[in-house]
Amino acid sequence: MMLEVIEQNPRAVAFYRRHKFKQLTRLSGWRCAANATGIQHGSERLDEISIVAASSMRWAYNYPELPWQISRHAILKIERASAFLVGDACIVVSDSAAGIIRVYALLSISLDGTNSATL
Repeated sequence: MMLEVIEQNPRAVAFYRRHKFKQLTRLSGWRCAANATGIQHGSERLDEISIVAASSMRWAYNYPELPWQISRHAILKIERASAFLVGDACIVVSDSAAGIIRVYALLSISLDGTNSATL
């Protein structure tokens, strides 16, 4: 059995540890204001790719090493998601017309040609 708990819920964390659950990884959330300054981007092209292509990339980690919400199988089920390649990175985001855009996966292709997940 696998589950997720927010670490800011110490009673739940203690309960699961008491019942012999082992921590596998941490899920991080990031936020940036829409009008943030200082964001730079280089001269590399941004190309949209299909969600299927993004989910087919060889990720260094997948479920259960990654939380199921950002696994290759889960991103296939995100409604109106988009995937983009820029340089050696791939990013999967929620509907860009929505008020809040969520980043579901950020992948980087290493020098040896394999992909590694970056959270």
